[in-house]
Amino acid sequence: MNNSIDVAIIGAGPYGLSLAAYLREAKIEFRIFGKTMDSWKNKMPPGMLLKSEPWASSLYDPASSFTLKQYCAESGVEYQDSFLPVPLETYVAYGEAFQARLVQKIEDKILIGIKRSNAGLHAIFDDGEVLNARNIIIAVGNHHFKYYPSHLSHLPSEVLSHSGDYGPLDPLSGKEVIIFGAGASATDLAALLSDNRIKVTLVARDSRLPFMPTPKIRPKSFQTLRKLVSPLKPIKRLLNANSGIGNTWLLKVCAEAPWIIHSLPEEVRIDIVQTTLGPLGHWSVKDRVEGQIPLHLGRSLESAEISNGKVILRLSTPEGAKESLQADHLIAATGYKMDLKCLEFLKPIITHIHMKESTPILTANYESSIPGLYFIGPVAANSFGPVCRFVFGAIYPARNITKHILKKRNKTQVRAGDGILSKTSAMSDYTPKALGAGKKPSHARDLLLVSACVPMPYRVLRCAQASGANIFVLGTDGAKGLKRSRYCKAFIRTDRQIDGNFDAELAKQINDQIETFNIDVVLPSDPYSTRSLILIRDLLNAPCFPMPDLSNFDLLNNKWRFYLLCKSFGIKCPNSKLFQNTQELIHEIGPNGLASPQIAKPLSMENSMGVIKLMPETYQKQLESISYHPIMLQDFIEGEDIGASVFCRNGKITSFICHKLSKETYYPFFDQKIYNDISEILGHLKVDGIFNFDMRRTPDGQVYFLECNPRVFWKIAMSMLAGVNFISSGLSNQNCDFSAEAKSQPTIVRFPKAILLQTLVAPWTLGLGTLKMLKYLYSDPIPYFCEVFKIESTR
Repeated sequence: MNNSIDVAIIGAGPYGLSLAAYLREAKIEFRIFGKTMDSWKNKMPPGMLLKSEPWASSLYDPASSFTLKQYCAESGVEYQDSFLPVPLETYVAYGEAFQARLVQKIEDKILIGIKRSNAGLHAIFDDGEVLNARNIIIAVGNHHFKYYPSHLSHLPSEVLSHSGDYGPLDPLSGKEVIIFGAGASATDLAALLSDNRIKVTLVARDSRLPFMPTPKIRPKSFQTLRKLVSPLKPIKRLLNANSGIGNTWLLKVCAEAPWIIHSLPEEVRIDIVQTTLGPLGHWSVKDRVEGQIPLHLGRSLESAEISNGKVILRLSTPEGAKESLQADHLIAATGYKMDLKCLEFLKPIITHIHMKESTPILTANYESSIPGLYFIGPVAANSFGPVCRFVFGAIYPARNITKHILKKRNKTQVRAGDGILSKTSAMSDYTPKALGAGKKPSHARDLLLVSACVPMPYRVLRCAQASGANIFVLGTDGAKGLKRSRYCKAFIRTDRQIDGNFDAELAKQINDQIETFNIDVVLPSDPYSTRSLILIRDLLNAPCFPMPDLSNFDLLNNKWRFYLLCKSFGIKCPNSKLFQNTQELIHEIGPNGLASPQIAKPLSMENSMGVIKLMPETYQKQLESISYHPIMLQDFIEGEDIGASVFCRNGKITSFICHKLSKETYYPFFDQKIYNDISEILGHLKVDGIFNFDMRRTPDGQVYFLECNPRVFWKIAMSMLAGVNFISSGLSNQNCDFSAEAKSQPTIVRFPKAILLQTLVAPWTLGLGTLKMLKYLYSDPIPYFCEVFKIESTR
């Protein structure tokens, strides 16, 4: 037998069988282990009825070719979508027929261990086989996670069992039985035991037994009217809160959009899981329990003990009175508590699985922190919501995991053809060719965007998304607003500061995400993350987006050193002086004061922070607000602000744009003199990466260089809308000079504030740049409005 496989599925219940059907249709090689419908067949009592609606109880294959309704029709079994509960025996037979038709071979062996290796995962089975699997999907259901209250856990198995242990009820024949619990398993067992003439008492903490409402059968009158409104059925379905797991709007979202639940903050998501869909008996059982068997409701369990071979429960009533009940056997119908430590086969790797509330933290593709290890079914509920507890939820992991595995397989094939670095390649081996070929990637790359804030990183995120990439974000609390973007696949919070200093722990966290999300490229998104990644990129297991080395970064990022560099090349700059503190500056100004406006600025702060235009009449008061040192003082240049942005490799410019802002409009242009000056600077330094230059242009056309930002820049998204995507440039392997063809006039782009009214009043006047901006905004509107109303997180 082949000991290497694409996918190993552990568990052959509804989730495992549905996934297998999807994999088989996609022609993905897999093996599935377990016993078909084992828990349903051997751990549930004969005569039980399914709690879920018949229409919501089908298993899934891509073509929906074998539903429960179709099986019943083929088998001559009576079926109704809602009004006729599905017997357990019918459902087990349906699952076995689904397996025989759409899955075929199931291997009856037990997984006893999982280990990791460079080649993937090793699954070790009880017959001695060691299977090398690139992906393992855990679909084990509830049975491993039976929960007993602390007051009961000390009782021996002779007098205590769990409702999940049944099975035929024959061993209880002739015994007195107490059931402790209020949900479906408690009431179902109570009704079945009573039907089998077994003396049973039900005890519950709840003051009443909750049951599903009895479905209402619509009258057959008004048939003509119904036919007339039948075209409105799609609208009615849209407005109807009914879903496969319940009849509220929250449950409808949980049932039909688990990816929305997955995108919620962790604390909100877990609260939904813990507080929705509590114990609830099936409506068909209500009349068989209430008034038919003794009920002790609203009771608190004080203790449980054994005396003369019988179990004795000490209870207290809501009024504080004490009660004592005894029976031959106690059944704890107390549900299940998910805890990965209960799965013995995970012991060798359990410390490598990131968890919350003892359950795995999963990606949008159901993948855990161990690449290739997936969890589906009830154990995934804390990540995807309560739908994971129902058969109705099996379609989502079946569909998503199949797509994800296909994507990973295609990516591996592409890598084999275009020379993209493997995940274990060291950064010292990085070459531009390693990032792929072409301005538009031939496949969607997975990028990890590292961020310490929101506004500028969001613009970088949008440029990366436009280049065809999937973006995952590792960020501080200051960056958590990025998860509001629909293009953020996952936000991973880091407790590291990302402050531009060397941080080996940050490198370790980045490597964890590289492994978890199969990251191709690590992308800086602000000044802090850029310098941090420059310092640690040799420690990372994936290539970083091109950046200069540390010495050139610090040279260009320092305004004074950049001024001296420009002077050495004869490039125009405002006359500048450097002062160590304000006292030196005041002494330089002297008693006669300023003759003309001057600009005071720090050496390396970002986004014009600390920059002050000192006016002759107010400079003394303005100097009091300066809290930084040293201080650079420049002549103020009359004219307009302009900028130029480039991407270059080894000092050769491959992308270039000049721009100015006027009346909420971004005007791109080309200037040969600016291009030549920047080429001289960057060519001398032989640097890689994105660089943005701020300048002033006088009324007579002279250009003065002010500073350089050796990193992504604030207007990077505007440049993209104008026609130059610098992130795409960095993801390509083109190593040629900026072409004459690229010097053609790019698109003028208006800022949102300038076009919103125009859009409402005169939409026919919108130009190409305006339409691009509208598409940019309305494809992901929440981050924009969060920024406008200042509710986004910032550093």
